[in-house]
Amino acid sequence: MITRARIARFVPQPLKRPARLVLAVAAFAFRRGAGALLKIWNGVGYVRNGLPSPQMYWPDIKGLESALLVPSLVLLQFHHQALRALVAQCGHLRRWRRPRAPATCRTVLHVTCSFDLGGTQRQIMYLCEHQVAGSFQHEAIELFPEQNYLYRQNVRLQPERYKGRTLASRIMWRLIQHAGTRSAQVVQVYKLAKDFRALRPDIVVGWGHEIGTLTFLAAAIARVPHIVFCIRTFNPAFGWTTTKMGNLLKSSHRRMVPLLSGIVTNSTVLSVDYTTWLSSQTPEIHVCPNGISVDAASVDAHQRRRAGVRKRFDIPAEAVVLMNVGRFSAEKGQLTLMRANRRLVARYGDRAPICLLCGDGPLLPEVRQFVKENGFGNIRFAGRIDDVDEYLCAADIFVMPSDFEGMPNAMMEAMGHGLPCVSTDRTGAVDIARNGIEALYCPVGADDTLAAHLSTLIDDPTERARLGANARERIREFSVERMTNEFNSCLRSMLNQSPAVQTAARSQVPQLDKSLAPTRRHS
Repeated sequence: MITRARIARFVPQPLKRPARLVLAVAAFAFRRGAGALLKIWNGVGYVRNGLPSPQMYWPDIKGLESALLVPSLVLLQFHHQALRALVAQCGHLRRWRRPRAPATCRTVLHVTCSFDLGGTQRQIMYLCEHQVAGSFQHEAIELFPEQNYLYRQNVRLQPERYKGRTLASRIMWRLIQHAGTRSAQVVQVYKLAKDFRALRPDIVVGWGHEIGTLTFLAAAIARVPHIVFCIRTFNPAFGWTTTKMGNLLKSSHRRMVPLLSGIVTNSTVLSVDYTTWLSSQTPEIHVCPNGISVDAASVDAHQRRRAGVRKRFDIPAEAVVLMNVGRFSAEKGQLTLMRANRRLVARYGDRAPICLLCGDGPLLPEVRQFVKENGFGNIRFAGRIDDVDEYLCAADIFVMPSDFEGMPNAMMEAMGHGLPCVSTDRTGAVDIARNGIEALYCPVGADDTLAAHLSTLIDDPTERARLGANARERIREFSVERMTNEFNSCLRSMLNQSPAVQTAARSQVPQLDKSLAPTRRHS
């Protein structure tokens, strides 16, 4: 709106009133028009320079589809704002898209990013491969099937599922084909919604904070009867995502939790952390620890494999080997281990234990630089490994100084090999390995306490053997079969308590063996 105060700034005072008015309107229009033209010009330059030509990825497109694909690529730059808008309306979306009534409440679809070599993916694989007769039928779907290395390796995108008859659906199919643009969460929601409509599951389980959010939105669109969140790590405030995304996840979970059929975590520390993070009333949280398959053959062949790995890294047979397995990132604590190693080198000198570090990641160059600056000669970098069992045979002590861990599969595997474990007290491992019985714990970042625990085990082979034997016996209680049964028990309990379940559907929920141990829960 043009006011006298605003036009007065553009017009010289000596001019007569009509001339001043004409000049004021012209100046105001030029100023606003120039700004709009500048924005349009910058947008065209951004599209021309920052975005690839659609024909580069899709040479067969033409006509209106090609014309609309470029604006679609531009709009993907604002996918975070679109996701925020969807999250803000998630409650209305769930009520508006009224959930369909399930026929049997038996099909469970687990949603993950891809089946790479992560611990979460391994647990989903166990659930799908170890089906319990007469119970739930577990299946899996992923956002990026082309990145599957652990499970479902031959699965590919199905054009008929995502490509519809409308122009909009054809454009979305083009975006799904291109992995880079599929990183936009709004495209992921579209893909998952199409998957849910095609597979028609009775229950969908989103594994993780972000995947859970996307799963909820897609399930609401597809009218899936039951939605479950499976939380596997500490809240986003611990720094594994950006602050902007962390705030969005917090607001989304606060809105979505009252509409869920249930929540599952794999440790009690995670259930407490999730409740504290939301700072609101949460429903009952079920705790279902991870399962592990202990390979007896790897233990029998221990000595042969131990000698092979040690020879590969020039490790003397009599040396004590400390082993760490994990991604090299700040929260995994490799630098804390290196600071503790400085104390060990000062104490033992040439007899210092060998540290075998397995994995890669963004922090690896920094750890290598720290080793070089301190002149450590007892550090071995194994890189990313496929056969963890073989390397565990070469170790004497397993070290996991992470700042936080939901339920560390690497430590569970080490316990299966009879290794004494040293870790921090902010980890779900405290539910499995008890302090002083199967493992030793220290505060997060306390390299002095970590070094003291390691020195105790280095100096006392009898103590190492005691903790290791206890660990091997303890971990047998957390089998894959137990995890599968407890997860099914959690689902049954959720369905019986969920207000979304209709009475007719409740009677058809599969009944599990009542002799199973009750699932641990945290309210």
